[in-house]
Amino acid sequence: MDKQEVVNSLKTNGYYVYHQKLENSNELVQKARDLCSSKEYERGGDYRSNLNQIDTILKDIVYTERIKEVFAEFDADPQDVFITYENKTGVMTRNNFLHFDRYRCMKALVYLEDTDEDCGPFTIVEKSHTKGVELRRGFINQSNYESIKNRIDIDYPEIEYKLKPIVGPAGTTVLFDTDLFHMGGSIEEGRSRTVIRSHWYKDAEWRKK
Repeated sequence: MDKQEVVNSLKTNGYYVYHQKLENSNELVQKARDLCSSKEYERGGDYRSNLNQIDTILKDIVYTERIKEVFAEFDADPQDVFITYENKTGVMTRNNFLHFDRYRCMKALVYLEDTDEDCGPFTIVEKSHTKGVELRRGFINQSNYESIKNRIDIDYPEIEYKLKPIVGPAGTTVLFDTDLFHMGGSIEEGRSRTVIRSHWYKDAEWRKK
């Protein structure tokens, strides 16, 4: 992974995809799922941790020196790790609507199991981060987080877009800027999606700029 190529893609397209080989992927998936005991997530289970508390074998997937070097170009530091195990069909959460994040960060997202169109793949709109930052900054003086309008179809129905689902085997890795329009897809009966991601930003002020 060439650092400058990745940085250029993040700046131009809003994301970059590559594949990393995962050793003992079945063990990794089970370890991740076992952590996802929270019942608050309607599509399955989830787990959040800071970098110092998560198992090293999982941390090393979303925190590497190369990822650190790339995100340093955006003045972003590692903050926490989030795991989701999605296996429930017919459930819509806020993240299943095409959106940009209300507060910006850089993320590294990795599929821990093979993910195709039936597994609710991570889906983006290429190069939409330029519009996303414009819309997000329109609320820069808004103190109420919940009132920031960030769902494209609901809040900005006039915007046209073309969706790009990202599918691939376990180890498929997506680095992206959360100003990019993105969402999780719908999961078909009997399928699942297990994902780990790390969140990177400098501080609260950086997230609002």
